[in-house]
Amino acid sequence: MRRYFNEFIVGLILVVATLTVYRQVTDYEFVNVDDDVYITANRHVQAGWTGEGLKWAFTTNLHGHWHPLTWLSHMTDAQLFGLNPAGHHLTNLFLHLANTLLLFLLMRRMTGAVYRSAAVAALFALHPLHVESVVWVADRKDVLAGLFFLLTLWVYVSYIRRRTFVRYLPALACFGLALLCKSAIATLPAILLLLDYWPLARLEPPTNTQNQHVEPGGSGRVRQALLLLWEKSGFFIIVAIAAVVTFKVMESVITGHKPLSEWWAADALINYVAYMGKLFWPVNMTVFYPYIMKVPLWKIWGSASILVLISILAVLWARKRPYVIVGWLWYLLTLVPVIGVIRAGPHKLADRYTYLPLIGLFIIMAWGVSELLGRWRFRRQGLAVICGLVMVAMIVGSWHQARYWKDSISLFSHAVSIHPQSWLALNNLGDAMAEKGDTDKAMELFKRALRVNPAYAKTHYNLAKALFESGDPEGAVASYREAIRPQPDYARAHHNLGVILARQGNHGAAVEQFSEALGLDAEYLLAYRNLGEALEKLDRQAEAVDAYEALLGLEPGDAALHNQVGMILTRLGRVDEAMAHYEAALRLRPDLAEAHNNIGVLLAQQNRIKKAAGHFREALRYDPHLEGARKNLERAQGMLDSN
Repeated sequence: MRRYFNEFIVGLILVVATLTVYRQVTDYEFVNVDDDVYITANRHVQAGWTGEGLKWAFTTNLHGHWHPLTWLSHMTDAQLFGLNPAGHHLTNLFLHLANTLLLFLLMRRMTGAVYRSAAVAALFALHPLHVESVVWVADRKDVLAGLFFLLTLWVYVSYIRRRTFVRYLPALACFGLALLCKSAIATLPAILLLLDYWPLARLEPPTNTQNQHVEPGGSGRVRQALLLLWEKSGFFIIVAIAAVVTFKVMESVITGHKPLSEWWAADALINYVAYMGKLFWPVNMTVFYPYIMKVPLWKIWGSASILVLISILAVLWARKRPYVIVGWLWYLLTLVPVIGVIRAGPHKLADRYTYLPLIGLFIIMAWGVSELLGRWRFRRQGLAVICGLVMVAMIVGSWHQARYWKDSISLFSHAVSIHPQSWLALNNLGDAMAEKGDTDKAMELFKRALRVNPAYAKTHYNLAKALFESGDPEGAVASYREAIRPQPDYARAHHNLGVILARQGNHGAAVEQFSEALGLDAEYLLAYRNLGEALEKLDRQAEAVDAYEALLGLEPGDAALHNQVGMILTRLGRVDEAMAHYEAALRLRPDLAEAHNNIGVLLAQQNRIKKAAGHFREALRYDPHLEGARKNLERAQGMLDSN
């Protein structure tokens, strides 16, 4: 009973400490780095749970990822909270809390050590490096994948205590769900093998209970290792399937950087050590760490030396201190997918990448400090003081770090203060300033960003928007063309360039730009509308109808557009199609006076005067000032009276 009480108290402390740090997120806004892609500008997510959205979640490669379960979690938030950021932030927080408690209970279950397990969970819950994963809504995949990662380990431990196929399947299922959240979880089978070594101690061959015979040490352990490896075959099959899907997706969306960096080995070595440095000295953390092309040789060799030294110690201590090699390999292996070998973006490091990998180092720290103070007379009191001081320091550090994520201006002002030449931070800060209406400051920041990286299309795009808003359409056109030059598939730049060209009366060129945008993004709703309007101006009415009907296929609930298409079809003499659109408009909006009037006109042309008069009356009932309907009713009434 005392054991359960202690676990309850530990869990309560972990929850209170975590809420102390992250309670503030309920006041935070969405930020202008990926939150638009994932929520605020994503119509599939904003629609909540729909059949179309479900299909999209499992087929899209938006933003270079295939993570349908992550998309479904965002859709659930949109269904429950709409675009209220507090609800989306709370989901991340509750997932992090669940992961923290699950990690504590998992470590306690595997090792029997309450307080060392609590230390691992506390470091996981409160370390400043984990702030980004918790407070950034668009990084939902980390906390969600973390939940299924830990659930897989939990179910696996249940399985090995009573090995049956029925218990094995849930572990595979949890692993599959984790991969549907984030493909980088693919290293999990290796973690299961590490846990087999310690703390589960499954590498030793089982004893024959009838004759107490054990195979000779070396051959017995090798045979047992092969059996454990075979046991994980189901997990490796799932990894292989996920790898095929992931690389198929990534093949078409690599961001213009080489998938394999020329300095991939150096990047990996330096990044491993850099993350460890931030573990022990978490300062100057930011949302974006610019990639540095020239790496000093001393840094490469120094990083390699540190990693080799730690690896040698881990191997030498493998028997006496198995937690060291397990924790170390946990850290190395779980970082492999994001360590820099494959570059999927312009950043060198990302705090969010450490969410699960640091658990390995936390294990080494918790068990190592406990062993280091093992013979000290005041060990218990000393450990309590150390843990208390570390927790307070992490609470203060994480609380302070989380404050930078309050809004886009706070986030990127901090980023620029750390890296003044960070072109991405300058761009996003300028974007946030423009959103607040400070166009002059925004343009200054965009120009600073372009001096650092003149090839970044998004900055040219943002500068173009600011120039247009400040009354310089010619400058905007030039900037949009500069955005398209390094990134020809920039659909929004093509579209906005088309908008300006259309306003300047150059509808032919505008049509080309709108068509280009739609060729790149077949779901670009505004581009369909603007294309239709430009085609109407060019008197290409049939093509305008095609554009509008394509838009209605994606957004069938637009009654006004149905009415507009009906009017064009009427002019083209396609009366039956026009009538169908008018009727669709009235099904959506029975009070749409223009549609009633237009139907009345068609009915009058078909000599169905009485029914036409009824629609004219309905039009005037909903809009008494609609003069066309009034005149049409007078004519219809006159014809009825004459009969």
